[in-house]
Amino acid sequence: MILWLAMFAIGVAGFAFWVWMLTTAIKNDYGHKPIWILVILIGNLLGAIAFYFSVYKGIKSSKEPISSK
Repeated sequence: MILWLAMFAIGVAGFAFWVWMLTTAIKNDYGHKPIWILVILIGNLLGAIAFYFSVYKGIKSSKEPISSK
C-alpha cells in the first residue's frame, strides 16, 4: 500500500514538473523555442529534465537582479 502511494506521489510530482517546464518553455524567449517545446512534448519527463538543465537554469539566472555592493 505504501509503495503504491509513493509511486503515485512520484508520478504526480513528475507530471507537475513536466507541466511547469512546458509552460516555462512557452512563456519565455530564448533560442530554438519551437524545438524545445517539441522536445518537452515528445520526450515527456526526460525532455523536461533536459530543458531544465539546458535552458531553464540560464533563464532563471539572467532574470535575477544584480545586487550592488
